[in-house]
Amino acid sequence: MTFRIAEGQATAPAPASPRAFRVKLPVEQAQAVARLTHALAAEGFGIVTRADLQATFREKLGLTYRPYLILGVCNPSLAHRALEADPEAGLHLPCPVTIEADPAGGTVVRIADPAAIGRRPPRTGGGRGARPARPGGGAPPHPRPDDRLLDRR
Repeated sequence: MTFRIAEGQATAPAPASPRAFRVKLPVEQAQAVARLTHALAAEGFGIVTRADLQATFREKLGLTYRPYLILGVCNPSLAHRALEADPEAGLHLPCPVTIEADPAGGTVVRIADPAAIGRRPPRTGGGRGARPARPGGGAPPHPRPDDRLLDRR
């Protein structure tokens, strides 16, 4: 997928990690949000959630933090197809996009790689109580919700 959020030609975000694409824009956050909103709309996506972490950290923790937004974006047609194929796909919806001020100037936009979101970790043991495989082995630090529901002491 390509988005025209940078000046000039359409830009495919560069892989930033195995989980996301990243693009740096030489504009302030508000202008980056406007560009991104327009580019997403052109691809059939809309913004359905918005979390302002700078404001939340200030209000709840008394911390000063750089401008950092997490937007939840959704393409209804793609979301419907994903949910029809696998109801657990809803755990990854809406698709997260972060927009943060870069201390060096400009704004960094990260978009989750849909292919990475769709990959599931291998399961071990089999059966209803199987847990995802973890590097180095061992159980997850917290029980899964269904483990608590099934505990009938």
